[in-house]
Amino acid sequence: MTNDTLTILAYEEIVKMMRKVYFKEGTQLKEHQLAKEFNMSRTPVRNALQKCVEEGKLEYIKNRGFFIKKKTMDVQDYLKLIEVLTLLVNESLRNIYFTKQMLVELKKRVAKMEANGCEAEYLLLKSQFFLEIIGFSDNDYIYEVGCVLTQHLEDLATEDIKYLIFTSKPVALEKIKAMLDHLANKESSKAVEEMDALYDYIVLHAFRRTEEL
Repeated sequence: MTNDTLTILAYEEIVKMMRKVYFKEGTQLKEHQLAKEFNMSRTPVRNALQKCVEEGKLEYIKNRGFFIKKKTMDVQDYLKLIEVLTLLVNESLRNIYFTKQMLVELKKRVAKMEANGCEAEYLLLKSQFFLEIIGFSDNDYIYEVGCVLTQHLEDLATEDIKYLIFTSKPVALEKIKAMLDHLANKESSKAVEEMDALYDYIVLHAFRRTEEL
């Protein structure tokens, strides 16, 4: 096989390993180990690793080597995640009968969000609030998806994303409180409208923030 063909094969194997979480973030990928595993010389492996660097999958640190790049979330990723989370919450709002006790628990979470002045803690509390609503549905699959989404939000959010979330706090709390009021009055459709309005505001707020940078 030519070096170009071997480079393609090495690249495909490396990407496959990364997708299967074969490597953890920060793991060093050593040319000689991969070459031995792929049964080829180090040159095509090095070329494949360099291609991964160019695509942003890996980072190269001078005099140290190639490393798995830490995953982060840009604004578009954040908005896509929030869009799916909104759909899951709305599904619960439409189909769940919210008891007084449920609403009391949700209002306690809102009070904690309102009182907290830390970006990271507010992000966690907000995620837990929406996850609790999703959890009321008793649908294990939907709840599992919600857990994955909120975990991604907590783990991958950059400082810019955290700031974006925190600066939307006043309007977010206003919409959330209105949503709970509608649920207390058995107005699920209006609660969904508030959730949709919150999503629309987040998109607009993100756009304005991006324009400022």
